[in-house]
Amino acid sequence: MRNLRGALILLVLFSCLVFAGEYPYGAYLNFATGESRFLKLGPIDGARCDEIGEIDGVRCLKTDPARGKYYINVDVDDYYIYGGKQDVYVTVEYYDNGADSVAVTYDGVQGTWTGGGSAPRGDTRRWRTHTFKFKDAQFTNRDGQTDFRINNHVPKEPLYVRFIGVTMAMIELAPTRSFVSADGQSQTEVKIYLKDHWGLPAKDGEVRLSADHGQISSELEIKDGVGTAVFRSDKTPGPVKIEAATGNLSRTAVLTQLPTQGELALQKTVVEDFEAIGNSWQSFYHSGGAGASKLSATQNPVYSGSGALKIAYNSTSDYVYLECFSPSLRLPGAPKKLSIWTRGSNGGELKLSVRLRDTTGQIFQFDLGEIKGDAWRQLSCDVSDPAKGGYWSGAADGIIHYPVALYALVVTDGKQQTEVFLDRLEVEAYVGLTN
Repeated sequence: MRNLRGALILLVLFSCLVFAGEYPYGAYLNFATGESRFLKLGPIDGARCDEIGEIDGVRCLKTDPARGKYYINVDVDDYYIYGGKQDVYVTVEYYDNGADSVAVTYDGVQGTWTGGGSAPRGDTRRWRTHTFKFKDAQFTNRDGQTDFRINNHVPKEPLYVRFIGVTMAMIELAPTRSFVSADGQSQTEVKIYLKDHWGLPAKDGEVRLSADHGQISSELEIKDGVGTAVFRSDKTPGPVKIEAATGNLSRTAVLTQLPTQGELALQKTVVEDFEAIGNSWQSFYHSGGAGASKLSATQNPVYSGSGALKIAYNSTSDYVYLECFSPSLRLPGAPKKLSIWTRGSNGGELKLSVRLRDTTGQIFQFDLGEIKGDAWRQLSCDVSDPAKGGYWSGAADGIIHYPVALYALVVTDGKQQTEVFLDRLEVEAYVGLTN
């Protein structure tokens, strides 16, 4: 059996390599045409979505919230992905009805239903395409035969999906710096990584490069899966989109050119010490029926100074999270990194995220990490790259329009009543801006 399985894997691998230049996805479900490859609907429960419908003359899959069918459950063939820790890209083409989001969860190394981000909805009544990145996909069918699921967050309207594509093939752009001065001469390197459908470095290839302003070479040779380009700024402040493309694959990175006086300096600032929270922090609690959590100031324990924020977290259901709002906490300059000191208690573990709001009202969410243990731990995250988190509302374009404010701290995934503590919120930001 093991030899037979190995032969089948080689046969599948050969077929994928042969057709790699023709298909932009290693696996897909096309509900409009009925075509599929290494992908099928997964039988998670009796309420799974498997109803074929039609909207605007297009055949598609739809959820049925009136009958409790909110999820589209998808199984990836084990011959394509099974086990390990994979970078996986899932592209969903959906109808933009309603004003909430389309969210995905997946079988990842950290849990059966790892958060995979969300796609915006603006009720444009048009088809939209969004690509989600799963950073640690495991896909071992730990919940029935489901490897990931798509969640309809608009309970009164169906979610219509006409295409789902899965691939490990990708182009990844990694700028050395997220910010440069808008002085016409500042430079930064941009690393371009190229992988095939099986997640292996492409031996060689050529990518086309472009920037909507500033300067970057138009073509780049890839050797052993990686190449390096140099971007030089112009004198126009604001975001710069850099695109790399080859065949059916493309990826965009965003740099920000900042108006500056002299050198662009990275500076650390304590923006909240929680010495006295007063009315500056308010909670908004979501749950499946659990009692309200509470915020309060405390003098014991504290990490520094004389006060900290205490959260009495009350969870009696699986669906629960707590948003701690501080609506007027503007962050300095162009933030690069945000850090906060945390402490748990009673053995509970909670996930902590931060939400920033830009000048258009767009919300960005970034994961800080887990609050655990009864000792103080510092959690940090990069808040300069929207691709590392989700975004919605406002411009909904995935570009941070500076300046930004700290919109909320979000605590999730608690399965018990517990207490957690937050102290000393710091930000590393590029300062010296002229605006």
